[in-house]
Amino acid sequence: MFAICSNASSQVASSRDTVYSIEEIVVKGGRIETGIYWSPSSVKVLDERKISTVNGSRLSDILKTTGNVFMKTYGGDGSLSTISLNGLGAEHTLVLIDGKKINSFQNSQADLSLIPKDKIEKIEIMSNGASSLYGSNAIGGVINVITKSLRNDNPKAELSGTLGSYGYNKYSVNYGNSTGNLKYDLFYSREKSKGNFKYIYYDGTSRNERERNNNGFVADNLYLDLNYRTGKKNEIRFNSGFFSQKRDLPGIEAGTPSSSAQQRDINWNNNLSYSHFLNEAVSISSDLNYQNNLMKYTEPGLDESHYRNRVLTGLTTLSFKNKYFKNTSGFEVTYADISGSSFDETASRKQCSIFTAGEINVSDFLKLFPSLRYDYISDIGRDVYTGKFGLNFKPVTGINLNLRTSIGNNFSAPTFNELYWKNIGNRNLRPESSVNFDAGLIYRFDLITQNIIELNYTRIRLEDKIVWKPAEFGLWKPFNIDISESNIFSIEINSRKRFNDDFEMEIGYGYTYNSSVKKSYDYPGDASYGKQIFFIPVELSKMNLGVNYRNVSLNFFYSFTGKRYSDFENKERLPVIDLLDGNIGYTIKVNKITINTKFEINNVLNEDYIIIQGYPMPLRNYKINLSLIY
Repeated sequence: MFAICSNASSQVASSRDTVYSIEEIVVKGGRIETGIYWSPSSVKVLDERKISTVNGSRLSDILKTTGNVFMKTYGGDGSLSTISLNGLGAEHTLVLIDGKKINSFQNSQADLSLIPKDKIEKIEIMSNGASSLYGSNAIGGVINVITKSLRNDNPKAELSGTLGSYGYNKYSVNYGNSTGNLKYDLFYSREKSKGNFKYIYYDGTSRNERERNNNGFVADNLYLDLNYRTGKKNEIRFNSGFFSQKRDLPGIEAGTPSSSAQQRDINWNNNLSYSHFLNEAVSISSDLNYQNNLMKYTEPGLDESHYRNRVLTGLTTLSFKNKYFKNTSGFEVTYADISGSSFDETASRKQCSIFTAGEINVSDFLKLFPSLRYDYISDIGRDVYTGKFGLNFKPVTGINLNLRTSIGNNFSAPTFNELYWKNIGNRNLRPESSVNFDAGLIYRFDLITQNIIELNYTRIRLEDKIVWKPAEFGLWKPFNIDISESNIFSIEINSRKRFNDDFEMEIGYGYTYNSSVKKSYDYPGDASYGKQIFFIPVELSKMNLGVNYRNVSLNFFYSFTGKRYSDFENKERLPVIDLLDGNIGYTIKVNKITINTKFEINNVLNEDYIIIQGYPMPLRNYKINLSLIY
């Protein structure tokens, strides 16, 4: 799915009410509001309408259909899902919710299967490094999830239920209203599944259909949003998301009985923000974010593993804009700690940051984008300076063609696991660092349909990469020893056509070539030198087709995942994947109630596939959803 531009309404409206446009879309991923066509790097925007058309119920389900995104998924619904952008790992992709980092300080990753899509309004995807804006982890790119809030003063109520294969069921309730200057929104959902899906197992001589046992989950999600505004100058918003999931962990498929291990995740994310608009040009905002995340792992016969991650972040920004210049500057203070069974004592980190980012309008055809940031990381005693410079140039008057490029350095701080894991942590680790360069173009034109073509090239050289290797006494320890280089070429095409008030169609295509290779020797004659990083596909190709006729919608999502390797020396290759998903929806209105139904088919072609070695994926499966909106 390639939502490069859309001002379309959500799926709850009929196609008669939908208006498409290729007008500029404003994004905030760069801390400054910038149109996506004038951005110095590629930015994709997935709006609420696009989000509603995809199959599934989690953030990971949305992103797997998108551009050059590669999702590392370890099974069916509820299983661990992490992201890879630009040939790098999940620890190098920064994930934000309403601009607040949710990557764990324990391992720098974010499990996207733990984020429900119900309250997601928009997703911004920055396909390059942004440490000069956001600090650590933003080497490969940034995912910014923007949550929903009540849009007007009218009350809203929604009931929804879903049934699916493998004993899947979900129900949710949402109510929003306003009183005086206060708007409030409350949401609850419960989702569960037995999860014992069918798959094909190859034992070395024959292929047989088997059932993935001990693969169920149950998840509860509670969300509260309060918004208080006095006039046009002051706004206070508080939102709190509580997510609890218990899932079975069947383990690697090796022909033996499934593991009976379980994992319990409890994530509580709270954000309080205050904005004051001095005038049309100047505004001040302050945010306080608190996260308390608990993970417990249990397996019969073994000791329980448990970890508690807590994060408290304060952020204050000052923004200024006029006809020629925009600037956002601020400071950020973060305290994070972890306690758990693999740590001798509570480990903690204080991180203080100062940043500034600007947009300079040199002329109607040229914009410059400088940004700088300073971070101090207390537990490793490091000062880190990052910067980025980008430009966007429109060379021909009257033609909607924009050329863009940027260059900057980025970093990723060592994780608590790498520094403090009992007996094997390495407290001498340095931050990983990179130099990123990208260049590309975006071109809008009308030819039979409304069309957008985007071409991009990205180069990332990552140094001091932290890897685990054998050390003394047979233990594995982390060291700053690796260098990798990623060269990524991508093309995306999006076309829309409205034939009349009843019928419209959209088609999108994207292709990515990704050469991400190791550029360092661990030892003389290291056979992994110059080889593709394991599990990173060399080629990705994705296509989507959406058709709306009156109150009926039909959507298909195709993805091709090319060759990828399961070992450092590229001797073992995983099979390529051709995957097709689809859904059909129907919307009717009865008085003030909108009724939506959607029937989903996942893995339409009944493909036998794996994304990560040892973790089979489900064969063809189904879901049906009914929602009532007042």
